[in-house]
Amino acid sequence: MCPFCGKEGTPCMEGLRFCPACKVGFAHPAGSAGDYYPEYYGELGPFSRALQERWLSAKRRRIESLVPRGRVLDFGCGSGAFLRVLQEAGWDVRGVEPMEAARARLCAPLRGKVHPSLEAAEEEGLRFDAVTLWHSLEHVPDPGGALRRLGGLLRGGGALYAAVPNFESLERRIGGTQWFSLDIPRHRTHFTPEGLARALSDAGFAVESVRQRAFTYDSFALLQTLLNKATGDRDFLYDELKRGGSMRRSWSRFRRAGAWVRTLTAAPFILPAALAAVPLLQALGISGSVEAAARKKP
Repeated sequence: MCPFCGKEGTPCMEGLRFCPACKVGFAHPAGSAGDYYPEYYGELGPFSRALQERWLSAKRRRIESLVPRGRVLDFGCGSGAFLRVLQEAGWDVRGVEPMEAARARLCAPLRGKVHPSLEAAEEEGLRFDAVTLWHSLEHVPDPGGALRRLGGLLRGGGALYAAVPNFESLERRIGGTQWFSLDIPRHRTHFTPEGLARALSDAGFAVESVRQRAFTYDSFALLQTLLNKATGDRDFLYDELKRGGSMRRSWSRFRRAGAWVRTLTAAPFILPAALAAVPLLQALGISGSVEAAARKKP
């Protein structure tokens, strides 16, 4: 059932239905969301660390364009990398992260500031100047309810910034079941730009912008989707670069070497095309992710 209106929607691809009224896709059957492997939150490889620091700085600039400084809640904060950057910049930070494996990797200054649930954050009784959701809204079983509750934690005029995969993307249409951002069962709801704006508006927010601007994220997501199609090795490069292959420890050396050969053969042809395509796709509104800025109505 659609998580917003409860209608059955129409089949659109294996494991997904689409609600034309709410403009979202949703996993069908919904089942229960799967957890990420504990290794998902492990130590980053050097290449991923460099990309992450660049991306974290870009995210901070986005938030500070809405709220110069203040108290922020990062919903789905993982192991706290974004909170660390904000705290170092002078923000008063809090987070929500249900995965124990992620909370176990919090740096010392963040311990005690990340809650295991939204309920726990509500019980603390704080009000926030900003709330961020970086690729976390698609994980929750009731995204509309979560947005309303997060709005209740904001001060009047407070800002909310959400980023999600774009269900309207060309990448999804090309990738099909090999789409990098499909990630069933962890991704329960798949938003179009219109669907994200509608969800925010229905939750009581005034939507200020809906944009596609994450060049680094969108470029890699498109590269990985096309590699998935070309090689059949699902998300292999992502795992190798992010975690040094820690989620494929059961693979034999021969199998892993074969995947590297296939990836390195295809990547030199696909990467330039992905880098060239993303600005155009963003301009057309069909790139891999979408970001929305909104404010709580007074």
